[in-house]
Amino acid sequence: MAKRAAGHIRFRPVGTKQKGTAAPKYGPTVTGSPMVEQTVERLYQAGPEDSLERFWSLMSALNYAIQIETDVLIPLELAPGVHDAAAPWGEHPIPAERAGALRYWELQTDKGKRFLPLFTRSSALTGSQSTAGRPVVQRRLLDVMEYVLDSDRLDGVVLNPWGRSATLDKSILRGLLRAEDAEPDPGDEEALKGREAARNGDFSAAADWFLASSEMGCPTGARLLAECTFAGLGVKKSLPGAIRLWKQAADAGDILSMIALGDRSLESAPEDPGRALLLYRRAQELAADQADIETRPLLCLRLAQHEARYTSAREALLLLAEARQGF
Repeated sequence: MAKRAAGHIRFRPVGTKQKGTAAPKYGPTVTGSPMVEQTVERLYQAGPEDSLERFWSLMSALNYAIQIETDVLIPLELAPGVHDAAAPWGEHPIPAERAGALRYWELQTDKGKRFLPLFTRSSALTGSQSTAGRPVVQRRLLDVMEYVLDSDRLDGVVLNPWGRSATLDKSILRGLLRAEDAEPDPGDEEALKGREAARNGDFSAAADWFLASSEMGCPTGARLLAECTFAGLGVKKSLPGAIRLWKQAADAGDILSMIALGDRSLESAPEDPGRALLLYRRAQELAADQADIETRPLLCLRLAQHEARYTSAREALLLLAEARQGF
């Protein structure tokens, strides 16, 4: 195949194609699981007074990882003498559907307890020769946790055992996967009824429910009423009124309201993105302890659009990969 360029003919090998660079895909071979890794790091850095709060932040991050269908890498048991530390298995994991009956490699404590090691990114495998050259299988985090809970042999899992690790025994896994919903906060039920009315197209009733929720001190209700006010759905359209409600919710720690205020700031003063970026960063700080699928993907998108694209193209692409996975 030949291609004419600048008056010359340039050849490339037969059978090759000119392709653009593929966008990174969220997963353990490229992005890792940033939210889980960051909360584990924060747990290590916590003092005694913060350790319990950071533990619950880790539970929130793991729940988010499950929600966006995060995969992990699991080393496989090898026959004696079949160990090649130079093989890049972490970069080329075996898909779960092709793993068949291959046996997982396990960690055993001095007391005889067995844990399944899980790696959120391929580079973490190289922390020990025990796993650096082992074939690995890529599986959904939720499926692995369910597998361990159903196993009579295993006592739990260890995330990234060779570095900043987190050990989750069966009681923690059971609480994470099978805990009942928490009691609703004041105004939550009213906000839920408002959402239902909005889905049915009754925005007047939805706005009434959101107002009732907001008056009970619920930041979600205030944010949803702000969205109705901004768009003129069920209430009179008013940008100042919407901003007042978003500020009320943001002051109560509502991350989506902070992002909305940043968006409005960019719309009103696109030549001065600094204020919007400050709001996005404030949202990022709060999201470190409150990760969920409703807020984190949108925050990743905004940080990629308005910060990382100017500082690191790779970081921007990784943030976009996580945002795409969450959406």
